[in-house]
Amino acid sequence: MLLQKSFAQERKQKEAEATSKIKSNPKFFYSYANRFSKSKPKVGPLIDPDTNKLTNDPLLMANILQNQYKSVFTQPLQNYNLHPLESQIPTLEDINLTIEEFVKEISTLSPTSAPGPDGFSAILLLKTKDNIVLPLSIIWRNILNKGITPKLLKTGHISPVYKKGNQGLAENYRPVALTSHVSKVFEKIVRAKIQNHLEENNLYNNNQHGFRKGRSCLSQLLQHTERLIHYLENGNNIDVIYLDFSKAFDRVDRTILLHKLQKNGINGKLLEWIRSFLTHRTQRVSETQPCPQKQMLLQVCHKDLCWDRYCFES
Repeated sequence: MLLQKSFAQERKQKEAEATSKIKSNPKFFYSYANRFSKSKPKVGPLIDPDTNKLTNDPLLMANILQNQYKSVFTQPLQNYNLHPLESQIPTLEDINLTIEEFVKEISTLSPTSAPGPDGFSAILLLKTKDNIVLPLSIIWRNILNKGITPKLLKTGHISPVYKKGNQGLAENYRPVALTSHVSKVFEKIVRAKIQNHLEENNLYNNNQHGFRKGRSCLSQLLQHTERLIHYLENGNNIDVIYLDFSKAFDRVDRTILLHKLQKNGINGKLLEWIRSFLTHRTQRVSETQPCPQKQMLLQVCHKDLCWDRYCFES
């Protein structure tokens, strides 16, 4: 009850802030308003591939979506030719975990984020962070030492979100993964440590702009435009090829990814934990809209499939 009151009060404060900025910062106001003005289309009815007919059955639709999402994952290569590691590259085999880092990353959680399979909501972590950061840091220190990720933290609840096209086709629903906020806090700490290691040792390709501090799509576009102008001013011809990889994150090969990490100095306890984190993941497909059948979907549609993807959630 206290959490509900706190959430309602916070929402009123944000509404008041957005209203007060209608004239001075209209972009902020419309950004806030659009979050509540868009309706979410319900899932289905979906076309059953076996009968080629539309179905509204919740269990059948969940299985159709589950099979669609399973089909896009790639099996790790078994005979991948590993390149020899370069011994001169500095290594990162373990990381220090501080209470301040846990406080910082918990503070970045959105209070409106839905809970993952463990049932811990983001707002619960935000309201109790001063009391839970110490036990959390101890728990994750032990997990990192053992190099094993608990099974519950490797499960995702998949909510299908309609993109575009025929609403009866399962491939037109984007899978949004709800994972453990407890795990995401630690993932953010690990990501920051790895990024610092790569930046400080100049291990990034200089042409990479994505997922880097101080760089973005805009910086890449500016660099690309500068290069085009330079070639045109010198009378050169230019050909540009734009590539869009379908299901890019889903198709990342775990074997190659782990080798790339090791080649860039990620080793020891840290590499073993990442290996555990990426393997034997499971997912459940559930409805995006509240419905009487939602609990049944979560109970029946657990597939225990191998989920070889690193999940980023916006």
